[in-house]
Amino acid sequence: MNRTETKLYIKSQLTNYLEQQGIDISKPFNCLNPEHPDTNPSMRYDAARNRVHCFSCGAGGDIIDLIGLEYNLTEDKAKFEKAYELLGVKDEQSTYGSSNTIVQDVVHTSSKINDASSLSDTHCMNYLNQRNVSLETAKKYGLSFERDWISPKALEKAKKENKKFPPSSPRLIIPTSNVSYVAIDVRPAGLFPNQENFRKMKEGKVHVFNSKALEEDKPCFVVEGEFDALSFLEIGYNAVALGSVSNTKIFMNELKQLDIRSPLILALDNDDAGNKATADLEKQLQYTDCSYIVADTIYQNYKDANDYLMADKQAFITSSSFIVDNLRVSLECKRLELEEKLKLEQENYKNTSVYNELDQFKKDVESTKDNINISTGFAALDEELGGGLVEGLYVIGALTSLGKTTFAMQIADSLANQGLDVLYFSLEMSKSLLISKSISRHTLLYCLQNNINTSIAKTSRGILDGRRYKNYNSHSLMVIENAYENYKEYAKNLYLREGFGSIGITQISESIKKHIKQTGKTPIVFIDYLQILAPDDSKSSDKQKLDNSVLELKRISRDYKMPIIGISSLNRASYHGKISLEAFKESGGIEYASDVLIGLQFTGVGEKGFDINLAKKQDPRDIELVIIKNRNGISADLESVTGISYANKKEMQKSNWNDDILTIEQYEYAAKDAKATYILWDEYKDSNPEVYNRMKQASSIIENYAKRGLPVDLKELQIIKQAKEKERKNDLQKIRNLGYENIITPKGFTTKKELIKDLSPEAKILVDKVRSCNSYINNIISGVDKRIENLRLPINVLICGTETVRLATVSPNVQNFPRQGFKHIFKASAGHSIIKADFAGQELRMAAAISGEKVMLNAFNNGDDLHALMAAKLNNISIGEFNSKEAAWKKAERQKAKAANFGFLYGMGAKKFVSTAKANYGVELTEQEAIKVKNTFWESYPDLKHWCAVERRKCQERGYALTLGGRKRYFKDMDAAYCEQINTAVQGSAADILLETLIALPSEIEKYLINTVHDELVFEVPKTVIDDSFKQSIEAAMIKGVKIISPEYPIRDIAEIQEVDTL
Repeated sequence: MNRTETKLYIKSQLTNYLEQQGIDISKPFNCLNPEHPDTNPSMRYDAARNRVHCFSCGAGGDIIDLIGLEYNLTEDKAKFEKAYELLGVKDEQSTYGSSNTIVQDVVHTSSKINDASSLSDTHCMNYLNQRNVSLETAKKYGLSFERDWISPKALEKAKKENKKFPPSSPRLIIPTSNVSYVAIDVRPAGLFPNQENFRKMKEGKVHVFNSKALEEDKPCFVVEGEFDALSFLEIGYNAVALGSVSNTKIFMNELKQLDIRSPLILALDNDDAGNKATADLEKQLQYTDCSYIVADTIYQNYKDANDYLMADKQAFITSSSFIVDNLRVSLECKRLELEEKLKLEQENYKNTSVYNELDQFKKDVESTKDNINISTGFAALDEELGGGLVEGLYVIGALTSLGKTTFAMQIADSLANQGLDVLYFSLEMSKSLLISKSISRHTLLYCLQNNINTSIAKTSRGILDGRRYKNYNSHSLMVIENAYENYKEYAKNLYLREGFGSIGITQISESIKKHIKQTGKTPIVFIDYLQILAPDDSKSSDKQKLDNSVLELKRISRDYKMPIIGISSLNRASYHGKISLEAFKESGGIEYASDVLIGLQFTGVGEKGFDINLAKKQDPRDIELVIIKNRNGISADLESVTGISYANKKEMQKSNWNDDILTIEQYEYAAKDAKATYILWDEYKDSNPEVYNRMKQASSIIENYAKRGLPVDLKELQIIKQAKEKERKNDLQKIRNLGYENIITPKGFTTKKELIKDLSPEAKILVDKVRSCNSYINNIISGVDKRIENLRLPINVLICGTETVRLATVSPNVQNFPRQGFKHIFKASAGHSIIKADFAGQELRMAAAISGEKVMLNAFNNGDDLHALMAAKLNNISIGEFNSKEAAWKKAERQKAKAANFGFLYGMGAKKFVSTAKANYGVELTEQEAIKVKNTFWESYPDLKHWCAVERRKCQERGYALTLGGRKRYFKDMDAAYCEQINTAVQGSAADILLETLIALPSEIEKYLINTVHDELVFEVPKTVIDDSFKQSIEAAMIKGVKIISPEYPIRDIAEIQEVDTL
């Protein structure tokens, strides 16, 4: 990665960095500022800005700022260098170093490293004896000695700066991994200036010493120094060393990558730094499944394990044994405690089964025998609701000023008139305005019931404005007085509560409790309107506030077994179309949490010629009610959700869809079905907007090239058809000549077992050939022939057509047409050429990138032949020696390596590899030879092997495989799906790259696209357009697609672009 890419990558890792520390970013967590003792979690993660912020002390920022806080770093250079160390970043250009600095792991090449015989050197033996560590222990854990050691890092620096090489020194080498070690100066102290400053030097990336001990099923001491770990190993206990108290996060990261079995004993140095690091580890271990204890008294008055061992070995053994015994007792107590807890949890859980709830269920049902549905006052609406209102959350939505409140008040008045209590919370209108609306409606009702001119009826303003009364005649005053009297008859059941920004869920809940306590009656609640409820949490977003409010209202309706009716605004996208679920998308979780969703709209809205301004001017306005969702009564139909109306739906569903020629009505029905499917998909799309946007943009491009279709040479198609028919005819005649005329039928062969069971071997071969020929003619040739339009074959593409979410074609499956003897029928039109752009070695490159496999990445980045490298490994020779071999031998061995690289990647076993290698690559092996090849494959790719193991664990925890682009594939049986999990991660991520590549194609290139085949893009382009810049534009889009999905993907020689006449 270059400098910019490195910065962007580091800043993208904030969520991973937090989660690795056991932090749940979905809720507040303890502030990470060391200066802020945060007892009340006050730091939050801001996903929109990819930053954290503490609402108590104000600390926060991006990952770089966070690392600076945690490690007390103020200089940007130091922060970035620490970030490189923590994240294991490797880039071509260090952010602060020279452009020639290469960040890489140190691999010491001296022949003396790992040479156990070197330990017998007198200096080394004296030093080991001084530290009370035996030669046997030193050998067992890979220690070695180098008399004239020079730091590789210091040596490299001297070379670059053209300075004198640093002096050598005798060093004890303690390996911490296969790419890192600690070098300790064994000379007595005080011999040379600054000797103590460089007595212990670390080479390579920091790793935990002896980390494999963590996977053994026995107690393991966790200490600081390597010699502290060796001290415990010397007396027969397991131990690992952090290397420094600053490496606790590195230790925790390694802990998460391993299959931890050992209970841990925290025994860091007996000083302030050790105590602080122990507390830090304890805090992080709480978020894991590891068992551990703190051995805070193990060293008595000594600083660390090695000090204790050197001073009094027997006392050290006794103290260690005591601690281990304590651990075992602690683990046994914990086991018994967990066992008891589990029994209690199991019992409690069993009590939640339906069996234990049946008695209460029967009582609840019995208590409802006299219940009746509550009428809304609108007979037609009651019928649609299944009889009226029941407990649940009802939401009424409409455009501004369309009458939501007026309609709600009509229902409220009707309920009150039935003797039911209504608690109406008005968050926008005043109480007097609501009362005036009801009285106004009564003036109109009075006029209609008594055949009085309706012009005498008064508006709500006419009721409220006292100045007008002096101008009203006696007739008008009489109508108003009667309206008052009618309203007064049920007004005692109406409780109006007004509040501007002061009423929230808490106040509503308390008001309901108070009402029930004071009246003994459960009210029906109205909220007008939902979007302006006061939030309980002012820090949440508007959508989160509304989501929480709606869910709480739903809970209240369930707890009190009462209907709650809320009024909602709509989003702007719905202003000029029919109301649907889409109209509520910006209104939080209303569309999901509500039991009944009701919409009010102008009659005719969304239809051709509708004028909303004219509709608003009508008096009275022509309004229709639409039930969009109904859990309690008649379900909302497809038209309500999608806005698409169907004529003769059942008739169309039962019509014959197998005819070669469909009717106009069938085409229209199919088109509506496709559109409705798209609307529903859009309505209920994945909550991941990045995935959704990618799929949506790519779908449009795929639709375009599918319509363009493939150019077909009809003459060549007929030649193939005639040849196949002739072949079939000849084989049928041969069957007749053999005396098996009776098995031939007009459609092929009989299925009667008594006729076909005694066929001769020659006849069986001929029958198979004819069946294969029939399949070829009927499925491939006819599949193309009957779909050709204007010398082109339109194709049907499924964007997630395979289980690994790759693109696929159907009816016919163009991607699976035979390469030999058929695909040449797809021939470029006159004056055009076919351009094929192939992602070279995509699956292996993807596997290398997703797993971080260094061997593969280096091969691709250096332009090496990965299969040749594997062939050399299989023969245990160098690549140079392999290349010098005879050509035919090299070709055969490379085929074997190719079979291994593609076969074992997805978890193939040796037995299957034998048959696959022979069938696909012409390689013959015994099962024993296949096992050897498999072992060599995984030994050659350790990072890939590690990733496969980790990915499998992650899949089992999640329940699904995940592509780099964020797409998920769920599995019912996680244990039986290993191959599919790895396959999906690799091939699915490659498919994500293809989709991003399609999106990245410039429009002047994309218009010539006619097909894709997994890792290949196919264009039909006028020859006058084709030049180097055309091909470069395609390659640029391919690289852009790769970088969006996988920045680590090796892009050297990524594209193989060729110009041909046929597919």
